[in-house]
Amino acid sequence: MNILVPTDFSLCAEYALEAAKILAGKTNAVIHLIHVVEPTNAAKSDYIDKAMVVKEIDKNKENALILMSALHDTYNGPTYKIYVETGNVTEVVKEYSDKIDADLILVGSHGSNDKSNLYMGSNAQKIVRNIKNKVMVVKQSIKNLNLKEVVFASDFNTADQPAMSAFSKFVQAFADKVHLVYINTNLFYGLPMNVIKDVMKDA
Repeated sequence: MNILVPTDFSLCAEYALEAAKILAGKTNAVIHLIHVVEPTNAAKSDYIDKAMVVKEIDKNKENALILMSALHDTYNGPTYKIYVETGNVTEVVKEYSDKIDADLILVGSHGSNDKSNLYMGSNAQKIVRNIKNKVMVVKQSIKNLNLKEVVFASDFNTADQPAMSAFSKFVQAFADKVHLVYINTNLFYGLPMNVIKDVMKDA
């Protein structure tokens, strides 16, 4: 099993890494920790000295590698690999998810540049929406994964069946009971109840 953890060294990113360590301990997974140095919009301007931009990016990558190596040196547990790349965060995370055949992406709900009052940080939102893989968003510190009950909320469209099956297999090792909650997003034109029940049965 491969777990991909994008980090910007924020507190929520630390929470995501904590959760990854717990999961890896239970599943013998390999943790892949990645930091992406994303060039600013100013760096893309024709009026900016490109040599200075490259120098700044290289410096940021060097600093990130030092921080990640320090995390690696103090970590005692399942196999742990680190990567530092340059580019768009979502695109690089997607590329690495495909490259390592990630079974799960663990991401902090807010990064170092996100406002704490937002529902979810911008990079976390983009990863959830644009990467077709299992993604777990971590909002707070997780000390264990001895979950008693888990909720899966959906409108139970037949298109959600693969996601439900994957979710069901994933939580079996951690949860005693799973609650399926039907969310009716269209009061008058929702799916017939018999279709909903059939989808829920196959979860």
